[in-house]
Amino acid sequence: MIAEFGSEHKSYFSILQALLGSSKSLAEIAEQTGIEKTQLSKYLIELSDIYEIVSRESSVYSNTSKNYKYAIKDHYYNFFFNFIYKDYSLVEYDPKKAIELFMGKLNNFLELQFERICKRFIEENPQTIGFIPKEVGKHWGKVPYKKGESYDIDIVAYDDQNIAFGECKWTSKKVSIGDYEKLLLKSNYIDIYGKRKIYVLFSKSGFEEDLLKIKSDTLILLTLEDMAKIMGL
Repeated sequence: MIAEFGSEHKSYFSILQALLGSSKSLAEIAEQTGIEKTQLSKYLIELSDIYEIVSRESSVYSNTSKNYKYAIKDHYYNFFFNFIYKDYSLVEYDPKKAIELFMGKLNNFLELQFERICKRFIEENPQTIGFIPKEVGKHWGKVPYKKGESYDIDIVAYDDQNIAFGECKWTSKKVSIGDYEKLLLKSNYIDIYGKRKIYVLFSKSGFEEDLLKIKSDTLILLTLEDMAKIMGL
């Protein structure tokens, strides 16, 4: 990367560091890197369109077409900037200590990757939600009538008659009915034009009993074991 980007490599590196964690808007990247928005666009276009390290995402099922966010899509670079780059000296001089440090951060890293896995699962197994979606992705927006408040939904998938809302929970706690109610509330912020609503909750640790009791064709609950079984693993 240093050979490719030359003297400007520090700007590219700072952008990739800013993109660690959740996807970021142009304004958020500018704030974290200190790079002017006018210059930032050039770097992001190169990273996304030429080098294909970064993805540019728009909010799925949104009226705002230019509401973009950016994320590191290349798995190698994602891992490198999360674990190696910031602690390069430690990796070189004390690999054992570096591994201990990495293991402490691994769960947070996997939590973010779980969203990607769930999205791909829906794309490759659409029978799970009962329809073949036109588009699958993340949705975000402003909370109606509440100035300064925003929300996001991990997964939205839709066709002409149906729309599915999904949340991905990589925690040690079982998903509760309260988590489902939060997803219900967020889905009400979106005008679905008469589409049939379906809710999908993905969980690393399973579901509480009161939530399992209301499982139905329009409330799909999936553990890692369920996903593996559907994929034939």
